[in-house]
Amino acid sequence: MPEESINYDRAADFYDATRAYPDGIAEEVAAFIVQKALLKSDTNILEIGIGTGRVAVPLSAHVGSITGIDISSKMLAKIHEKQASAPIQIAEASAENIPFAARTFKHVLVSHILHLVSDPQAVLSEISRVLKRPAQLIHIRGFRDNPPKFEVVADEWRKHRKLGKKSVFERASSNDFFLPSDWFKIEEHRFTYPTKENPKYFLDAIKNRWWSTMWAMSEPELEIAYLAVERVIKEQFGDDYDSEVEFTAGIVLQVFLPKK
Repeated sequence: MPEESINYDRAADFYDATRAYPDGIAEEVAAFIVQKALLKSDTNILEIGIGTGRVAVPLSAHVGSITGIDISSKMLAKIHEKQASAPIQIAEASAENIPFAARTFKHVLVSHILHLVSDPQAVLSEISRVLKRPAQLIHIRGFRDNPPKFEVVADEWRKHRKLGKKSVFERASSNDFFLPSDWFKIEEHRFTYPTKENPKYFLDAIKNRWWSTMWAMSEPELEIAYLAVERVIKEQFGDDYDSEVEFTAGIVLQVFLPKK
């Protein structure tokens, strides 16, 4: 039986709270995307995996319209709650079978999605199909520069997490999805911002299964991971789980052109 893409229905109620940018940063990210991708006030964009509109809602203030697709009906419902008059149209659909005619969009946005789909090459092939020529694919992935103590904790978590077949690529190596025969990368830019996190957040994430790498884990597996991570946190931070640590996070924005 073929493996399915990860559906975020189970995360809809806590997604924004656990993935939110610091105050004001979402608007800065949107302005950064507009500047680097040379988007205009009449630009029409297709976003694959639009989710709750974390990127699309602030971005919609700068462009003509955004059309978004996602397989999660519950994530899409969250857009209705917050989009107000934003020019966003949504459809429940799979990235492997985009429900639009060939050569429909000049700009397609993909943010933090390719490591979640069952067949990244099929998704990229579909994106190429619906892109007009000339066209551009805007690919965004996140990163964080963990301070030393947090990196030790993250290393312990990596020993226990369960990655699906679709997630064998880490975000840092997501260039591997773009075959040189199919795509030409013309630009890459980084946007960084300061943020804070405490050890308690890391433990809460495991306990509540906030991250998709936890969803395939059994309760015994998750408990072992929790105890192992908690032990390392005690070694690094003592009993002060609420002590906030400052670090730098950000996004990498890449612009690709289809070769075919």
